[in-house]
Amino acid sequence: MTFYKLTSALALGAALSATAAAAEYPERAIKMVIPYGAGGATDISARTIAEPLGDAVGQPLIMANVTGAGGATGSVTVQNAKADGYTMLFARVGSHSVNPAMKATLPYTLDDFRFVTVYEINPVACAVTPASGINSMDELIAKVAEGGVSYSSSGVGSLLHLAGAMVLKEFGVDDPLTAATHIPQKGGGAAATAVLNGTATFYAPTLPLWRALWPMVS
Repeated sequence: MTFYKLTSALALGAALSATAAAAEYPERAIKMVIPYGAGGATDISARTIAEPLGDAVGQPLIMANVTGAGGATGSVTVQNAKADGYTMLFARVGSHSVNPAMKATLPYTLDDFRFVTVYEINPVACAVTPASGINSMDELIAKVAEGGVSYSSSGVGSLLHLAGAMVLKEFGVDDPLTAATHIPQKGGGAAATAVLNGTATFYAPTLPLWRALWPMVS
């Protein structure tokens, strides 16, 4: 098993307006946009901190999954929201590192957001279903050499996509992009389901998702 660290951040769309800065903030509920699907790593980590963070700021946090385009759809929702501090985004590696690097037509840039804080630093693990019969990385790499290995992710360019290829590269696979087949899904939860039902051989979840699914995935 190999691990990579990633960082997640809370971000505001644009800067706070002068009116919001002058008012006592926050005065009402805050919409928290999760740019990935329910049951994935972003969703799990965001909802884990929702109650204690709401208690800390003294207002409820309204969680909203706005999915699509590798996190871009949710990011645009926050970008276009009123810049008053009441719409925030759980920014991720995919939405704010990979997307800007990969997509020339992306409708936002990093300058469109004010990053408030880092809320999560996590390793990434390689996981298979017990039914696969794979009990070690050596056994997984041996299957890669035989052919027919696939890995699922939460979408093209997502952290899970990159991590899946990086795991193979770390363990000696020279060209992981062609040695194994990438099967993108609509979120981390769907990526886990693909492994559980045998559609994909393995995936590389972040630690919150891996822990949540540990009774089912090893």
